[in-house]
Amino acid sequence: MALEAADFVCDVIRPSELGADDKQGWYELCAGHVSYGTPLLQPCFSDITAQNRGDVRLALYRRDGRLVGVFAYHLRPNRFARPVGVPFSDFAGPVLARDSGLTPGLILQLAGLRSYKFSGVSDPWGVFSQLGLQPDDAYQIDLTGTEPAAYLEACRSAHPKRFKNFRRQISQVERRGIKLDLTGGPPSEEDFQLLTAWKSAQFRRTGRVDLVEKPLTSKLLHAANAYVSDEVRGYMVRLTGNGELLAGHFGLRSQTRFHPWLAAFRTDFAPMSPGSMILYKIIQEMPKLGLQVYELAGGHDYYKKYFARSQQATLSGTIQIVQGSQVRTTEGTSSGTYDNSAKARLRRRLDHIAVCETRPLMRVVDVANAVISTPLSRSGPHED
Repeated sequence: MALEAADFVCDVIRPSELGADDKQGWYELCAGHVSYGTPLLQPCFSDITAQNRGDVRLALYRRDGRLVGVFAYHLRPNRFARPVGVPFSDFAGPVLARDSGLTPGLILQLAGLRSYKFSGVSDPWGVFSQLGLQPDDAYQIDLTGTEPAAYLEACRSAHPKRFKNFRRQISQVERRGIKLDLTGGPPSEEDFQLLTAWKSAQFRRTGRVDLVEKPLTSKLLHAANAYVSDEVRGYMVRLTGNGELLAGHFGLRSQTRFHPWLAAFRTDFAPMSPGSMILYKIIQEMPKLGLQVYELAGGHDYYKKYFARSQQATLSGTIQIVQGSQVRTTEGTSSGTYDNSAKARLRRRLDHIAVCETRPLMRVVDVANAVISTPLSRSGPHED
Protein backbone atom coordinates (compact mmCIF):
# COMPACT_ATOMS: atom_id res chain seq x y z
CA MET A 1 0.00 0.00 0.00
CA ALA A 2 1.30 3.45 -0.91
CA LEU A 3 2.57 5.51 1.98
CA GLU A 4 1.32 8.99 2.81
CA ALA A 5 2.87 12.10 4.29
CA ALA A 6 1.61 11.12 7.74
CA ASP A 7 3.84 8.04 7.64
CA PHE A 8 6.99 10.21 7.66
CA VAL A 9 8.69 12.83 9.76
CA CYS A 10 10.73 15.41 7.83
CA ASP A 11 13.19 17.84 9.41
CA VAL A 12 14.51 20.68 7.24
CA ILE A 13 17.80 22.02 8.59
CA ARG A 14 20.94 23.87 7.57
CA PRO A 15 24.14 21.82 7.06
CA SER A 16 25.65 23.33 10.24
CA GLU A 17 22.79 21.75 12.21
CA LEU A 18 23.42 18.20 11.00
CA GLY A 19 24.09 15.92 13.97
CA ALA A 20 26.70 13.18 14.08
CA ASP A 21 24.13 10.36 14.04
CA ASP A 22 22.31 11.77 11.01
CA LYS A 23 25.61 12.38 9.25
CA GLN A 24 26.55 8.76 9.78
CA GLY A 25 23.09 7.71 8.61
CA TRP A 26 23.60 9.77 5.45
CA TYR A 27 26.87 7.99 4.73
CA GLU A 28 25.13 4.65 5.22
CA LEU A 29 22.49 5.67 2.67
CA CYS A 30 25.27 6.56 0.21
CA ALA A 31 26.85 3.16 0.82
CA GLY A 32 23.55 1.51 -0.10
CA HIS A 33 24.18 1.78 -3.84
CA VAL A 34 27.25 2.41 -5.99
CA SER A 35 25.54 5.27 -7.84
CA TYR A 36 25.46 7.20 -4.55
CA GLY A 37 29.24 6.89 -4.16
CA THR A 38 30.14 10.17 -5.85
CA PRO A 39 31.56 12.90 -3.58
CA LEU A 40 28.80 15.21 -4.81
CA LEU A 41 26.20 13.26 -2.82
CA GLN A 42 28.24 13.13 0.39
CA PRO A 43 27.51 15.41 3.39
CA CYS A 44 30.80 17.23 2.83
CA PHE A 45 29.66 18.72 -0.48
CA SER A 46 26.77 20.44 1.28
CA ASP A 47 29.22 21.71 3.92
CA ILE A 48 31.48 23.14 1.23
CA THR A 49 28.61 24.83 -0.61
CA ALA A 50 27.11 26.25 2.58
CA GLN A 51 30.35 28.02 3.47
CA ASN A 52 29.46 30.83 1.07
CA ARG A 53 25.71 30.42 0.51
CA GLY A 54 22.93 30.80 3.05
CA ASP A 55 20.25 29.02 1.04
CA VAL A 56 21.49 25.43 1.44
CA ARG A 57 18.96 23.17 3.14
CA LEU A 58 18.89 19.49 4.09
CA ALA A 59 15.60 17.60 4.28
CA LEU A 60 15.92 14.53 6.50
CA TYR A 61 13.15 11.95 6.03
CA ARG A 62 12.39 9.40 8.75
CA ARG A 63 9.97 6.52 8.83
CA ASP A 64 9.41 4.57 12.06
CA GLY A 65 12.31 6.49 13.57
CA ARG A 66 14.78 5.44 10.85
CA LEU A 67 16.51 7.82 8.44
CA VAL A 68 15.34 6.74 4.99
CA GLY A 69 16.30 9.72 2.86
CA VAL A 70 18.32 12.92 2.62
CA PHE A 71 17.68 15.69 0.12
CA ALA A 72 20.26 18.51 -0.16
CA TYR A 73 19.15 21.56 -2.15
CA HIS A 74 19.22 25.32 -2.58
CA LEU A 75 16.01 26.92 -1.36
CA ARG A 76 15.09 29.61 -3.85
CA PRO A 77 12.13 32.04 -3.84
CA ASN A 78 8.60 30.64 -4.11
CA ARG A 79 9.64 27.32 -2.53
CA PHE A 80 11.62 26.42 -5.63
CA ALA A 81 14.59 24.03 -5.22
CA ARG A 82 17.75 23.43 -7.19
CA PRO A 83 20.43 20.78 -6.52
CA VAL A 84 23.03 21.74 -3.95
CA GLY A 85 26.19 23.12 -5.53
CA VAL A 86 24.59 23.98 -8.87
CA PRO A 87 26.07 24.47 -11.51
CA PHE A 88 28.68 21.98 -10.27
CA SER A 89 25.99 19.47 -9.29
CA ASP A 90 26.72 16.91 -12.00
CA PHE A 91 25.11 14.36 -9.68
CA ALA A 92 22.14 15.30 -7.52
CA GLY A 93 19.91 13.86 -4.81
CA PRO A 94 17.81 12.81 -3.08
CA VAL A 95 19.73 9.90 -1.54
CA LEU A 96 17.25 7.23 -0.48
CA ALA A 97 17.06 3.83 1.17
CA ARG A 98 15.85 1.04 -1.08
CA ASP A 99 12.68 0.71 1.00
CA SER A 100 12.20 4.40 1.76
CA GLY A 101 8.61 4.44 0.49
CA LEU A 102 9.12 8.02 -0.68
CA THR A 103 7.84 9.37 -3.98
CA PRO A 104 8.90 12.57 -5.78
CA GLY A 105 5.70 14.21 -4.59
CA LEU A 106 6.25 13.23 -0.96
CA ILE A 107 9.86 14.39 -1.14
CA LEU A 108 8.71 17.87 -2.15
CA GLN A 109 5.58 18.02 -0.01
CA LEU A 110 7.30 16.97 3.21
CA ALA A 111 10.09 19.52 2.65
CA GLY A 112 7.56 22.30 1.99
CA LEU A 113 8.64 22.71 -1.63
CA ARG A 114 6.57 23.44 -4.72
CA SER A 115 9.00 22.54 -7.51
CA TYR A 116 12.45 21.12 -8.20
CA LYS A 117 14.59 21.71 -11.28
CA PHE A 118 17.39 19.18 -11.50
CA SER A 119 19.91 17.35 -13.63
CA GLY A 120 22.06 14.36 -12.81
CA VAL A 121 19.63 12.74 -10.36
CA SER A 122 20.65 9.18 -9.52
CA ASP A 123 17.60 6.94 -9.21
CA PRO A 124 18.77 3.38 -8.48
CA TRP A 125 15.48 2.38 -6.83
CA GLY A 126 13.20 3.70 -9.60
CA VAL A 127 11.52 6.32 -7.41
CA PHE A 128 11.32 8.75 -10.35
CA SER A 129 10.29 6.10 -12.87
CA GLN A 130 6.68 7.30 -13.20
CA LEU A 131 7.66 10.82 -14.28
CA GLY A 132 8.25 9.97 -17.93
CA LEU A 133 11.85 11.22 -17.93
CA GLN A 134 14.33 9.77 -20.40
CA PRO A 135 17.62 8.73 -18.75
CA ASP A 136 20.91 10.33 -19.68
CA ASP A 137 24.35 8.70 -19.45
CA ALA A 138 26.99 9.85 -16.99
CA TYR A 139 30.32 8.51 -18.18
CA GLN A 140 32.93 7.03 -15.89
CA ILE A 141 36.23 5.20 -15.98
CA ASP A 142 35.77 2.28 -13.62
CA LEU A 143 38.70 -0.06 -13.03
CA THR A 144 36.78 -2.31 -10.65
CA GLY A 145 37.84 -5.91 -11.31
CA THR A 146 40.29 -5.07 -14.09
CA GLU A 147 43.83 -3.82 -14.69
CA PRO A 148 44.78 -0.63 -16.55
CA ALA A 149 46.40 -2.52 -19.42
CA ALA A 150 43.31 -4.67 -19.97
CA TYR A 151 41.02 -1.66 -19.69
CA LEU A 152 43.04 0.33 -22.24
CA GLU A 153 43.11 -2.66 -24.59
CA ALA A 154 39.30 -2.89 -24.42
CA CYS A 155 39.09 0.83 -25.25
CA ARG A 156 41.57 0.42 -28.10
CA SER A 157 39.64 -2.53 -29.54
CA ALA A 158 36.45 -0.45 -29.54
CA HIS A 159 38.12 2.61 -31.13
CA PRO A 160 41.35 1.45 -32.85
CA LYS A 161 41.89 4.51 -35.05
CA ARG A 162 41.38 6.93 -32.18
CA PHE A 163 43.78 5.12 -29.86
CA LYS A 164 46.41 4.84 -32.56
CA ASN A 165 46.18 8.61 -32.86
CA PHE A 166 46.38 9.08 -29.06
CA ARG A 167 49.59 7.03 -28.89
CA ARG A 168 51.02 8.89 -31.87
CA GLN A 169 50.43 12.25 -30.19
CA ILE A 170 52.09 11.10 -26.98
CA SER A 171 55.09 9.82 -28.97
CA GLN A 172 55.36 13.12 -30.81
CA VAL A 173 55.57 15.03 -27.53
CA GLU A 174 58.17 12.65 -26.10
CA ARG A 175 60.29 12.78 -29.28
CA ARG A 176 60.54 16.52 -28.74
CA GLY A 177 62.36 15.79 -25.49
CA ILE A 178 59.35 16.47 -23.25
CA LYS A 179 58.99 13.98 -20.42
CA LEU A 180 55.31 13.56 -19.60
CA ASP A 181 54.27 12.77 -16.04
CA LEU A 182 50.83 12.45 -14.49
CA THR A 183 50.36 12.96 -10.76
CA GLY A 184 47.46 13.58 -8.40
CA GLY A 185 46.88 15.14 -5.02
CA PRO A 186 45.71 18.30 -3.27
CA PRO A 187 46.67 21.16 -5.61
CA SER A 188 49.30 23.69 -4.71
CA GLU A 189 48.10 27.27 -4.70
CA GLU A 190 50.27 27.97 -7.76
CA ASP A 191 48.79 25.10 -9.78
CA PHE A 192 45.25 25.95 -8.70
CA GLN A 193 45.65 29.56 -9.78
CA LEU A 194 47.20 28.55 -13.09
CA LEU A 195 44.50 26.01 -13.93
CA THR A 196 41.65 28.35 -13.03
CA ALA A 197 43.25 31.16 -15.04
CA TRP A 198 43.38 28.90 -18.10
CA LYS A 199 39.75 27.91 -17.58
CA SER A 200 38.64 31.49 -17.09
CA ALA A 201 40.33 32.49 -20.35
CA GLN A 202 38.57 29.60 -22.11
CA PHE A 203 35.17 30.69 -20.79
CA ARG A 204 35.76 34.26 -22.00
CA ARG A 205 37.15 33.13 -25.34
CA THR A 206 34.06 31.04 -26.07
CA GLY A 207 31.58 33.64 -24.81
CA ARG A 208 30.32 31.50 -21.93
CA VAL A 209 29.59 32.44 -18.33
CA ASP A 210 32.92 32.57 -16.50
CA LEU A 211 32.43 30.23 -13.55
CA VAL A 212 35.91 31.01 -12.27
CA GLU A 213 35.13 34.70 -11.82
CA LYS A 214 31.46 34.66 -10.78
CA PRO A 215 31.37 35.28 -7.00
CA LEU A 216 29.11 32.31 -6.15
CA THR A 217 30.96 29.73 -8.19
CA SER A 218 34.40 31.18 -7.51
CA LYS A 219 33.84 30.92 -3.76
CA LEU A 220 32.67 27.33 -4.12
CA LEU A 221 35.79 26.39 -6.11
CA HIS A 222 38.10 28.02 -3.57
CA ALA A 223 36.23 26.41 -0.66
CA ALA A 224 36.54 23.00 -2.32
CA ASN A 225 40.24 23.57 -2.94
CA ALA A 226 40.83 24.33 0.74
CA TYR A 227 38.53 21.61 2.09
CA VAL A 228 40.12 18.61 3.79
CA SER A 229 38.28 15.88 5.70
CA ASP A 230 38.56 12.14 6.16
CA GLU A 231 35.87 11.65 3.51
CA VAL A 232 36.27 14.39 0.89
CA ARG A 233 38.96 16.81 -0.23
CA GLY A 234 39.90 19.09 -3.08
CA TYR A 235 41.97 17.16 -5.61
CA MET A 236 43.87 17.84 -8.82
CA VAL A 237 45.26 15.57 -11.51
CA ARG A 238 48.29 17.20 -13.14
CA LEU A 239 49.82 16.44 -16.53
CA THR A 240 53.30 17.94 -16.65
CA GLY A 241 56.01 18.16 -19.29
CA ASN A 242 59.53 18.38 -17.90
CA GLY A 243 58.01 19.52 -14.62
CA GLU A 244 55.81 22.27 -16.11
CA LEU A 245 52.02 22.05 -15.87
CA LEU A 246 50.48 21.37 -19.29
CA ALA A 247 46.94 20.32 -18.36
CA GLY A 248 44.91 19.41 -15.33
CA HIS A 249 41.60 18.36 -13.81
CA PHE A 250 40.33 19.85 -10.56
CA GLY A 251 37.42 18.68 -8.44
CA LEU A 252 36.53 16.62 -5.38
CA ARG A 253 37.85 13.24 -4.31
CA SER A 254 35.99 10.84 -2.03
CA GLN A 255 37.98 7.76 -1.02
CA THR A 256 38.65 5.96 -4.33
CA ARG A 257 36.42 8.18 -6.52
CA PHE A 258 37.36 11.45 -8.20
CA HIS A 259 34.91 13.88 -9.75
CA PRO A 260 36.65 16.61 -11.80
CA TRP A 261 34.84 19.89 -12.47
CA LEU A 262 37.42 21.97 -14.28
CA ALA A 263 39.49 20.66 -17.18
CA ALA A 264 41.96 23.13 -18.65
CA PHE A 265 45.28 23.21 -20.49
CA ARG A 266 48.03 25.49 -21.69
CA THR A 267 46.84 26.97 -24.97
CA ASP A 268 50.00 26.11 -26.93
CA PHE A 269 49.41 22.47 -25.94
CA ALA A 270 45.94 22.41 -27.51
CA PRO A 271 46.97 20.76 -30.84
CA MET A 272 48.08 17.67 -28.89
CA SER A 273 44.53 16.90 -27.65
CA PRO A 274 45.30 17.37 -23.94
CA GLY A 275 41.80 16.29 -22.88
CA SER A 276 42.31 12.85 -24.43
CA MET A 277 45.94 12.63 -23.38
CA ILE A 278 45.22 13.20 -19.70
CA LEU A 279 42.52 10.49 -19.70
CA TYR A 280 44.80 8.04 -21.51
CA LYS A 281 47.47 8.66 -18.89
CA ILE A 282 45.13 8.60 -15.89
CA ILE A 283 43.96 5.08 -16.68
CA GLN A 284 47.57 3.91 -16.42
CA GLU A 285 48.14 5.74 -13.14
CA MET A 286 44.84 5.27 -11.26
CA PRO A 287 46.01 2.28 -9.15
CA LYS A 288 49.11 4.19 -8.02
CA LEU A 289 46.91 7.12 -7.01
CA GLY A 290 44.48 4.86 -5.14
CA LEU A 291 41.66 5.67 -7.55
CA GLN A 292 39.10 3.15 -8.72
CA VAL A 293 36.46 5.38 -10.39
CA TYR A 294 37.08 8.53 -12.42
CA GLU A 295 33.76 10.32 -12.94
CA LEU A 296 33.35 12.13 -16.25
CA ALA A 297 29.66 13.02 -15.74
CA GLY A 298 27.30 13.63 -18.64
CA GLY A 299 27.41 16.25 -21.35
CA HIS A 300 28.34 16.17 -24.99
CA ASP A 301 32.15 16.08 -24.96
CA TYR A 302 32.82 13.55 -27.70
CA TYR A 303 36.10 12.24 -26.24
CA LYS A 304 34.50 10.80 -23.08
CA LYS A 305 33.03 7.81 -24.91
CA TYR A 306 36.49 6.66 -25.99
CA PHE A 307 37.62 6.14 -22.39
CA ALA A 308 34.40 5.37 -20.49
CA ARG A 309 33.55 1.67 -20.55
CA SER A 310 30.58 2.13 -18.24
CA GLN A 311 27.81 4.66 -17.79
CA GLN A 312 25.50 5.58 -14.95
CA ALA A 313 21.92 6.53 -15.77
CA THR A 314 20.80 9.93 -14.49
CA LEU A 315 17.65 12.02 -14.88
CA SER A 316 17.06 15.67 -15.67
CA GLY A 317 13.90 17.74 -15.64
CA THR A 318 11.55 19.90 -13.61
CA ILE A 319 8.76 18.61 -11.40
CA GLN A 320 6.03 20.58 -9.67
CA ILE A 321 3.47 19.84 -6.98
CA VAL A 322 -0.06 20.03 -8.37
CA GLN A 323 -2.08 18.73 -5.41
CA GLY A 324 -1.03 17.18 -2.11
CA SER A 325 1.81 14.84 -3.04
CA GLN A 326 0.86 14.63 -6.72
CA VAL A 327 3.43 16.03 -9.13
CA ARG A 328 3.63 16.73 -12.82
CA THR A 329 6.70 16.93 -15.02
CA THR A 330 6.96 20.38 -16.56
CA GLU A 331 10.25 19.76 -18.37
CA GLY A 332 12.29 16.71 -19.27
CA THR A 333 15.68 16.67 -20.94
CA SER A 334 18.19 14.02 -21.97
CA SER A 335 21.03 13.59 -24.42
CA GLY A 336 18.66 11.67 -26.70
CA THR A 337 16.46 14.76 -27.04
CA TYR A 338 19.31 17.27 -26.99
CA ASP A 339 18.49 20.45 -28.91
CA ASN A 340 21.55 22.39 -30.06
CA SER A 341 19.70 25.13 -31.90
CA ALA A 342 20.54 28.74 -31.10
CA LYS A 343 17.19 29.15 -29.34
CA ALA A 344 17.76 26.10 -27.13
CA ARG A 345 21.34 27.15 -26.33
CA LEU A 346 20.13 30.61 -25.35
CA ARG A 347 17.49 29.10 -23.05
CA ARG A 348 20.14 26.94 -21.36
CA ARG A 349 22.50 29.92 -21.11
CA LEU A 350 19.86 32.05 -19.41
CA ASP A 351 19.16 29.30 -16.90
CA HIS A 352 22.90 29.01 -16.34
CA ILE A 353 23.08 32.73 -15.57
CA ALA A 354 20.22 32.35 -13.10
CA VAL A 355 22.18 29.86 -10.98
CA CYS A 356 25.55 31.66 -11.21
CA GLU A 357 24.61 35.31 -10.77
CA THR A 358 22.31 36.84 -8.16
CA ARG A 359 23.24 40.51 -8.69
CA PRO A 360 20.50 42.15 -10.81
CA LEU A 361 22.77 44.48 -12.80
CA MET A 362 25.26 41.73 -13.63
CA ARG A 363 22.39 39.48 -14.70
CA VAL A 364 21.38 42.12 -17.24
CA VAL A 365 24.97 42.28 -18.54
CA ASP A 366 25.23 38.50 -18.74
CA VAL A 367 21.89 38.18 -20.53
CA ALA A 368 23.02 40.75 -23.12
CA ASN A 369 26.29 38.86 -23.65
CA ALA A 370 24.37 35.59 -23.95
CA VAL A 371 22.10 36.99 -26.66
CA ILE A 372 25.12 38.23 -28.61
CA SER A 373 27.38 35.19 -28.19
CA THR A 374 25.01 32.21 -28.16
CA PRO A 375 24.43 31.93 -31.95
CA LEU A 376 28.19 31.47 -32.45
CA SER A 377 28.97 29.19 -29.52
CA ARG A 378 28.35 25.63 -28.45
CA SER A 379 27.52 24.36 -25.00
CA GLY A 380 30.34 22.97 -22.90
CA PRO A 381 30.76 21.40 -19.48
CA HIS A 382 28.39 22.85 -16.88
CA GLU A 383 26.63 24.96 -19.49
CA ASP A 384 23.46 22.88 -19.58
